[in-house]
Amino acid sequence: MNNNILGKLMVAGILSATIPYSLLKAQDFRNNTQAISQRFVSSADSLIALGKVSPAEQLKKSLAHPTLGQFTMAVNNKRDLHAREIYSKALQSTVIVGSAYLCPRCANTHVGNATGYIIGQEGIVVTNYHVVDGYINMGEGNKPLALLVRMANGKTYAVKEVVNASEKDDLAVLRLDIGKDVLPALALSSGAEIGDDAYVLGHPRGMYYFFTKGMVNSKFQEAGGTEENPYFYDVMAISADYAAGASGGPVLDSGGNIIGTVSSTRTLQYNDPGRSVQMVLKTTIPVESLRKLLN
Repeated sequence: MNNNILGKLMVAGILSATIPYSLLKAQDFRNNTQAISQRFVSSADSLIALGKVSPAEQLKKSLAHPTLGQFTMAVNNKRDLHAREIYSKALQSTVIVGSAYLCPRCANTHVGNATGYIIGQEGIVVTNYHVVDGYINMGEGNKPLALLVRMANGKTYAVKEVVNASEKDDLAVLRLDIGKDVLPALALSSGAEIGDDAYVLGHPRGMYYFFTKGMVNSKFQEAGGTEENPYFYDVMAISADYAAGASGGPVLDSGGNIIGTVSSTRTLQYNDPGRSVQMVLKTTIPVESLRKLLN
């Protein structure tokens, strides 16, 4: 046999013996962003027409008086996963959080998108406080119609109520109206350390299910509140990229467990604003803050 061919066969044999076949399969170019957006709007119109959505005022009341109750949490995974496995696992449980509304300029339904993730099979979803607050207190003449969640498989559910929230930690926990469905949930880790891997799945600027990898860069406290009522909150900075639209998305460890929730970015500049960007700080809410909220 030709030595060249033999060498190629040997390499192929080594690869197939060390890498699971499922990881060698080519991935589809499945994220048609325009089609996803159009279908989400269509689903929103259908649920609104059927009266299967909670009015903004009702969500506002539940935000003021949350009632979490019991729900089933996923079991923490202790085994390190390949990045593709983490993506596949997170894909099932990461959702688009859509704020459906009418603008003062036309009669069409618009949907503003953020991100969230499922932590309870009964339809318990985590996102940012500012996402929910932005929907409830929509301004500029816009009329809120429905707060909705779309899964990667296309199923769309209305948010039934806000079951817990923390403005300080920028976290909101939602309950979906899922009927008898059982949803795939992500497990919460006990926390991450500086230097640990960090993966993010989200929808930056409508780029649905955009997956990035980095590490935990820092863990620190920030000051918030007012001069009369100051407070401090925990922050975990990571290097995995994200942008507007990824708010509320999951930050995952090497086992596909939640270590944080995407919150915001901050541009660090040397001198002249807008001209001397040195780095972009990605600040997330650590899972420890979510655990405190759930308890």
